[in-house]
Amino acid sequence: MARILSDTDSFIEIYDNHQVSSALESFLVGDASKSDKRFIDDLLGKAKLTVSDLRSCGFKDTAKHLKMADELIHRQYLNNATSSEEYRLCRF
Repeated sequence: MARILSDTDSFIEIYDNHQVSSALESFLVGDASKSDKRFIDDLLGKAKLTVSDLRSCGFKDTAKHLKMADELIHRQYLNNATSSEEYRLCRF
């Protein structure tokens, strides 16, 4: 989610991702200082996102990466199963 805020508009040049990440973490936990809260509210306003929108975008981004990893694992499994079957058939 910090990357989403950092990547929006021209934030990459202006904001440090570590700073955004730690401020966002404390903001979401409910333990943010006034400056962190103001910082995140400012980023959300500039990005035209609500906290719910940000969470939704973060979930979609994570789900996309999980799907790609799942597909890769599935392809590797199929390749290994095919290779094992071909090896077994060639031995006899």
